[in-house]
Amino acid sequence: MSIRDLSDEELTTRYTEANEELARRRRVAAIPQEISDLAQQGREIGVADSVMVEAITRTPEAPAGEEL
Repeated sequence: MSIRDLSDEELTTRYTEANEELARRRRVAAIPQEISDLAQQGREIGVADSVMVEAITRTPEAPAGEEL
C-alpha cells in the first residue's frame, strides 16, 4: 500500500506517529550526553561518584496503582 492510498485521517495519524517516534529517538540519543554533563556538574560541586551511580542504577518506584 502506498501512502497515496491512505485517507487524510490515516495519513495524519501516521504522520503524528512518525513525528512522535522521531522525538522519542532524539530524546533517547540525547540522554547519555545529558547524564555525562550532569555527572561533571556533580563532580564540580563535590558529589561522590557512588551517589551518582546509585541515582542512575536504582529502580524508580512506580506511582501508586501503576507498574513499571
